[in-house]
Amino acid sequence: MCELYGDRYRDFTVKHFHETLVAEHNYKLCYTVTRLALQAAGLVRKATLRGKHRKKRVLSVALVNSPDRAVENSPLPARC
Repeated sequence: MCELYGDRYRDFTVKHFHETLVAEHNYKLCYTVTRLALQAAGLVRKATLRGKHRKKRVLSVALVNSPDRAVENSPLPARC
């Protein structure tokens, strides 16, 4: 499989290469096995990690201790 990728399908993405293997070469293994084998052989690079979709908000101390916040009337006990 790795030799076939290097010789004939070098310009294919891993996904397209896997689809071609299944359709034309009677390949039975899953996409993940194909991708990991190509990465282990050094034929394709691991994809870069993307940023998180949502970032956690950090409450500042000024916001938590603000007098506008009605902590005293809250049904939950105040924690410090």
